[in-house]
Amino acid sequence: MKWVVAILFVGALVAHAAPENTSFLQISQQAESAREANQLPQAINLYQKALQLRPTWFAGWWEVGSIYYDLDLYSDARGAFQHAQADAKMQAPADAFMGLCEYELRDYPAARTHLSKWRAAGEPGGPSVAHVANFRWAELLIQDGRFFESLSLLDKMALEMGPNPSIAEAMGLAWMQMKYVPETYPPEKREMVWLAGTAALWLSVNKHLDYSMVYLDRLTSRYGDQPNVHLLHGFVDEAAKDTDGAIDEDAKELKISPDSIAAMVQYALLCADAGKQLDEADAAAHRALTLEPGSMRSHFALGRVLVAEKKWAESAIELEKAEQLSPNVSKVHYQLARVYLKLGRKQDAQRESAAFQALERAQPIPGVVEPDSPIQSTEGPSQ
Repeated sequence: MKWVVAILFVGALVAHAAPENTSFLQISQQAESAREANQLPQAINLYQKALQLRPTWFAGWWEVGSIYYDLDLYSDARGAFQHAQADAKMQAPADAFMGLCEYELRDYPAARTHLSKWRAAGEPGGPSVAHVANFRWAELLIQDGRFFESLSLLDKMALEMGPNPSIAEAMGLAWMQMKYVPETYPPEKREMVWLAGTAALWLSVNKHLDYSMVYLDRLTSRYGDQPNVHLLHGFVDEAAKDTDGAIDEDAKELKISPDSIAAMVQYALLCADAGKQLDEADAAAHRALTLEPGSMRSHFALGRVLVAEKKWAESAIELEKAEQLSPNVSKVHYQLARVYLKLGRKQDAQRESAAFQALERAQPIPGVVEPDSPIQSTEGPSQ
């Protein structure tokens, strides 16, 4: 008798479950058809009905989130992507979209958290997701004051996309070192930001120095008394191989912004490369290191000045500190190898030369002629 009851109970469960499964399949298929037909409100309604029947349908949550995102309904999209994150495979891509939604909602701390997680996971989701997410990440870096990290990302995007007004605006904010995202900076700064950004953009896009100089001249004539304008001018002059002009521009920047570490470092490096004004360069590098102790760029700048002054042992100490702080910067290994040669430390020189060449092979810089291996010659560093 018990087995008869059990059979009847199981049969009742199957009979109850079958219509539900059939209903879910029908509704989910209808939802997908509506989405493919671009009937988005109807699709959302059908997806929601299907998700009520099966809340663990994570692909459905993803589709709902995507539709909401396309409709600029960012709060609803964020909620849907949060449900999708319960599937481990969707967790990191959902972080990207949640971060994008939060950026649009101006919840910048949350956007920063989710985009950071997405980048730490290896930036999954394909090129289209990576492009938008990295652009928003670059803008958040500007807001954080991490200007040159942002410019590194934006420069790559400019090379890929060509002239783009959104990239130009972000570049302008980064070069003028204004801690804003584009939606929030003061309107009276708009012309300065756009001139700076457009000059920087044309420099990034196939090194169009002629176009860059047009906007840079306007920027300097109108806003030459503002911080960071001459710093950008010096950077463009350096790209144009006008070392003397670049040194002059950095000197002007230091008069306007005496505590600009970026200007101190750039000035010191340019003077060291040219073998000029080494006393001033030494003072600038030491000042940068005082203001920014524990900084790779300041240790490297001082190391380069000491190389130019032929103070080999002292330069080795500074360059070794720079290497410890940033072991994956090829130019540090290059300079260390040459200094070690001068000090007669041939094994150390070979090790640093091998590290330099390995990094250059792994991360070549587009459009830049790589220097020869520092141990191919017994000549000292060029002065």
